[in-house]
Amino acid sequence: MPKVSVVVQTYNHAPYLAACLDGILNQSTSFDVEILVHDDASTDGTSDILRDYASRYPSIQAWIQTENQYKLGMNAFILNASRATGDYLAVCDGDDEWIDPLKLQRQVDHLDHHPECALVVHAFEKVLASDPNRKTRVRYPQSLVDLGDMIKAPGCYFSYSTFMFRRQDLDFGEDFAVLRITDLPRLLYSGIIGEIHYLDEVMSRYRKGVPNSYNYRNLIAPQTTIAHTHRAIEFFTRLKTHAPHYEALIDQRIQGLQVRLCVKSRDPKMRHALHPVISALPFKQRLAFELEYHFPRIYRRYLARRLSHTL
Repeated sequence: MPKVSVVVQTYNHAPYLAACLDGILNQSTSFDVEILVHDDASTDGTSDILRDYASRYPSIQAWIQTENQYKLGMNAFILNASRATGDYLAVCDGDDEWIDPLKLQRQVDHLDHHPECALVVHAFEKVLASDPNRKTRVRYPQSLVDLGDMIKAPGCYFSYSTFMFRRQDLDFGEDFAVLRITDLPRLLYSGIIGEIHYLDEVMSRYRKGVPNSYNYRNLIAPQTTIAHTHRAIEFFTRLKTHAPHYEALIDQRIQGLQVRLCVKSRDPKMRHALHPVISALPFKQRLAFELEYHFPRIYRRYLARRLSHTL
C-alpha cells in the first residue's frame, strides 16, 4: 500500500506536464507513492504526454476524460482524489512542478510526528509562464500558520502544490464544497479542524499567468466572475458558523467580495448601498474600481495583460 497518493489535475498543460511529472518521479522517499493523474479532456497533446509517461512508469495511474468534467459541474480534484489509497494526499497541478526531491519525505515525516497538524505547506517559487526568468519566492513568517491571515488573504496564500494532508480529511462537506474550487476551502478547513504547519523550504514552483488556469480562464470574463463571486460570498457566509471567533475578519472579506461583485455587475443600486465602503478604499483600489466600473472592456484587457506579465 502506498504511504502517499499524489493527486494531479491537468487540462491543456502540454508545455508543462513533463516537468510536473518528472518532479514527482524524482522524489526520494522511504515509502511507496502512487501518482493519480486526471486529464480533463485536453485538446493540446496533454493526453498523449500522459499516456507516454503512464506506459513507462507503473506508479502513474492515468485517467483521461473524453468529456470535460468541469463543464459538467464536477470537481476534478475530488473525482481524482476519490481513487487515492495512500495515508496522505499531496497535490501538484499539471502546470506546476516540485523542485526538491525531498519534498514528500519532509512533509510525511512532519505529519507522522505531529498528529495535531491537519495540513503541512511550505515556501514556494512563483514564476511567470510568459517569462520563466521572472520569479520570486513566497515565504510565510512563522511555522504555525494563522487562520486569520488566511481569511484576510485575497486568494489562497499558499500554492496548491505545497499541500499535504491526511486522506481521512478529504471530505470536508457541502459548506466547503460550495465554492467549486478546493485550494482555499482546503486551507481554511484545515485551520478549523487542526493546525496548519509551514516548512521554510522552497520545494515547488507555481506558474502564474498560464492561459488555461482557473484565474485566467474564468476570472476575466464578467459573467463567470460574477458567478464565482456569488459562490465566494456564500462560502464565507457559511464559514462564519465554522469559525465564529473570526466573524469580524470574515465579514471584512465578504464586504470586499461585495465590492467586487458591484464593479463586475455594474449595479447602481448595489453601488449606492456600498458607497461608504467604496469611498473608504485606498486610493489605488478606488481608482481601479472606478476604471473597471466605467470602462469595463478596457479594464479587462488590462487585467488579461497583467495576469500574463505581473508576478
